[in-house]
Amino acid sequence: VKFFPIFFRKEYGFTPMHVTLLTFVFPLLIALMVQVARAVSLKIGRAQTIYLFKWTGTLLMFGLAYVQKPTFLDVFLFLFRGAFQNAVFALGQTIIMDCVKPSQRGRWKAVQALSRVTWSGSAFLGGYLSDTHSYRYAFLITACVYCVANCLYTPVMLMVPKQRGDAVSSTGLL
Repeated sequence: VKFFPIFFRKEYGFTPMHVTLLTFVFPLLIALMVQVARAVSLKIGRAQTIYLFKWTGTLLMFGLAYVQKPTFLDVFLFLFRGAFQNAVFALGQTIIMDCVKPSQRGRWKAVQALSRVTWSGSAFLGGYLSDTHSYRYAFLITACVYCVANCLYTPVMLMVPKQRGDAVSSTGLL
């Protein structure tokens, strides 16, 4: 993910202005998708929304691995992949606050911190894969890792109530 600006520069000849425009639009689209995720979660549930958005982001990442032209399609895939993947962070936080006993929340926060550290460390592996193979190959490997992570998330959908009011933090569902 850290290599997207270089990818767009090398693959499509993006100038620094193009990359800056992408990095400007990216958080705006995430903010919009946060609102969409909230609305969707009210209809189908928070865990289900996270699952749906993460799988959508994963499919878009596979698209980035395989689609090579036209440029606007890769830009679309990049922007929406990130928007779907990042829009559900707050929903995950609400699940922890609602479903985990207060005495257990620190453990779950530690797991989240560990996932952020490994994400940063994966930049090294991504750089290596990009240098030895290609950016698209690194995107493919990333999408496969996303698949594993999404599968590991599946039990959460069974454990977390669809409606916020149905969860009581003292129940310690997680």
